[in-house]
Amino acid sequence: MKNIFRLLAFVGMLSFAACEDKDGLNNWFEKPEANNDLVLTMPEELSIDPDTQWNDIDFTWNTPTPPTEDYHISGYMLRIRMRDDANAAPYVVKDIPADANSCKVLQRNLYKFMIANWVFKIGEPVAIEADLLASIEGGQFYYKPMLSIASANVVAADIPVRRFFIRGAASEGAVPVAAVEVDEFYQSKDIVLKPNSEFILSTQSDADFPAFMCGEKVADFGYEIVYVESEEEAAEKGLKPFMSLNPYAEGANGVRNNYSIAVEYDVQDVTGVVYYGRYCTEEMWVVGDAAGGWGVFDKFNWGGYKNPEVNVLEAHFYDKKTSLEVAKRNGEGAFKLHNSAGYTNPTWRPVSGGADPRKDNRVSSNNGGDPKWVMPEGSDGYYRVEVNNADMTIKMIPIEAPKKD
Repeated sequence: MKNIFRLLAFVGMLSFAACEDKDGLNNWFEKPEANNDLVLTMPEELSIDPDTQWNDIDFTWNTPTPPTEDYHISGYMLRIRMRDDANAAPYVVKDIPADANSCKVLQRNLYKFMIANWVFKIGEPVAIEADLLASIEGGQFYYKPMLSIASANVVAADIPVRRFFIRGAASEGAVPVAAVEVDEFYQSKDIVLKPNSEFILSTQSDADFPAFMCGEKVADFGYEIVYVESEEEAAEKGLKPFMSLNPYAEGANGVRNNYSIAVEYDVQDVTGVVYYGRYCTEEMWVVGDAAGGWGVFDKFNWGGYKNPEVNVLEAHFYDKKTSLEVAKRNGEGAFKLHNSAGYTNPTWRPVSGGADPRKDNRVSSNNGGDPKWVMPEGSDGYYRVEVNNADMTIKMIPIEAPKKD
């Protein structure tokens, strides 16, 4: 009986050996071993403070050896993480080229990430670990990325970050401009300013200076910002404050004299551009047989921080004839604007019912008699519609029809 089992086992081995394995995947025992000779180095002690924050942290490594000549290193990724908190998000540098042997991380950038994502005590050591992963590609086998880990202690001081406050006759006290991305972009869309009044961008909530003054105009709503330490320095350089704009027109909707203020900032050069303009706090929707149809509401988009005063919609508008013959509607060729996807108030209407919005740009919030704009025969087409709630104006700009897929 034993001899029979031995014979069956031998036959089974012969059958296994005879199986076709074109890719060699069954011969897993022939997979070349990974070398894992990647070695990452970095400073073991780091101190991030106001004097060193603009210095780089240098990470260096050797060129690792792929398993065989059929494989190559396709790139690297660096992760910096808290050693004692596995749940803390890591600082990640992706897409490091395959021919690289070093990587730099600005201390201030790591500091900002630590403040935003890690729980630690200012002035006390934080144990970190840096993982360098080398991706391996080529050949017929899959290899996990090579991994090398370096350890360090980081001591972070209390480093002030740039802040902006609206101060001056245009504002009631110091009004902060919110940081969207510290050191890079700041924006608030809920700042009320007195019309035609001066203001500066102070760096302090309780003092006017140091501050940024008004430089050259670089866009319709954009001005360079120029840093000064004092009012005397501003006078010596001939720099003036910024000026708020005209008051909202009669009948304007939403919070009156409300502004969007945005700052693009370069923290290392201490330069930037401020964009400001009157911002409508109400949504805006179009309805009518000249647009999507009665009961069908299309929402306008905000023009953005570089064009803050308008709400914008690009769409097909039917005239009286095409509304009836093409869109199969009632042939009125009319539309009006509301603040929601419903027939609600506030609303935006023509000053005179039946006005052609291409020629009469006046807007009213008076809906008595249900006035509407009308697209006269021959005006069918695609338009970019811009509505300025602060000035209560409408502009219809012909555009090309969107290309069909």
